[in-house]
Amino acid sequence: MKEATGITQKHHSIISSRLNKLLENFENFGNITLQSIYDFLSTKGASRKTLGEWFNTYNDFFNYCVRLDAIKSNPLAKWTIDDFGRKKIKKTIEFIAVDVAPKFLNYISSQHPEYLKYYVLSMFSGIRVAEVLRMSENLFDYEKKTYIPPC
Repeated sequence: MKEATGITQKHHSIISSRLNKLLENFENFGNITLQSIYDFLSTKGASRKTLGEWFNTYNDFFNYCVRLDAIKSNPLAKWTIDDFGRKKIKKTIEFIAVDVAPKFLNYISSQHPEYLKYYVLSMFSGIRVAEVLRMSENLFDYEKKTYIPPC
């Protein structure tokens, strides 16, 4: 990707990461639809605000590709950020019943002990799934019994 001017290094890094993920997941831009982008991003556990930011990045990228004659049209041109941000996914949220939770945790403890702390945190602290997915082992301080999130 060509080095952009007028943006911070952090912003440049974010844009580059988003575009690399787009290229990894879609071989043919002609087959990209709003739903396919939304489905792709929804697997990341992102908020609607974040989904809208990703949509803007992709929309800008496709507009740039059109200007360079790299593609004939922007596959996202028919939609606006409002269409994207208001799109709702029909999803049934299920919870683990109180009487099943100890059995589930015993199973995780015996079969996959490396994941136990993540399930316990998500079940008893109210931490969001997206936050659990970003956790790493080096952020736990077992002596102090704390978890230190990155700043």
